[in-house]
Amino acid sequence: MHTAPADLSVSELRTALVTGWRIEPSSITYASVGFGSHHWTVVEPSSRRWFVTADAIADSSTRLADLNAALRTALALRRDAGLDFVGAPVQRLDGRLLQTSGRYAIAVITSNGPVMIDWDTVRLGPPTRDLWMIGGHQRYTALTGRVPSSEQLDFYRLRWDLADLCSSGSWFCRPHEATADTDSAGTVRLRSASVCPLAFRGPPWATQS
Repeated sequence: MHTAPADLSVSELRTALVTGWRIEPSSITYASVGFGSHHWTVVEPSSRRWFVTADAIADSSTRLADLNAALRTALALRRDAGLDFVGAPVQRLDGRLLQTSGRYAIAVITSNGPVMIDWDTVRLGPPTRDLWMIGGHQRYTALTGRVPSSEQLDFYRLRWDLADLCSSGSWFCRPHEATADTDSAGTVRLRSASVCPLAFRGPPWATQS
């Protein structure tokens, strides 16, 4: 997200880090990266750096459980399966991975060098769920001998656009302010609308005025 959350203060974040991980920040800087989650770069007096993430969970009854499951998966892949390229979250002092503060769930990870993090979409599913996004269909076929279903690729591509449309649309259905994030969400909505015409035509039996 490009804009820091108005309802999660630096003081509240500092308290969560001290309570959950015993991290005593000397500086907390908002990182305007990604979309959907909020991020900060945290530095301790020893110059040790941390990457901190906060996700809004209060608007969904299953959001916290889904996020925790994704984090546990990433941790298992790195710690138990030995996959060092996985950027796993750091466990709290009590072994858990999330610290709640208000309507947010806060997680911490630190690694040597740049890593790609998308904990929220760690799921089990058919290969086409990821292949539509990253490409490399021919390489996948060469390595596995399997040809991805074009229908499944189209399905997951459309599903992603519809999910973006619903997520950004929900913002504009309630009071909001114009920020860099709402601008981005509006752009996403227009892009999704342009590639999801069926979503606006409705079912064949529906009539339009």
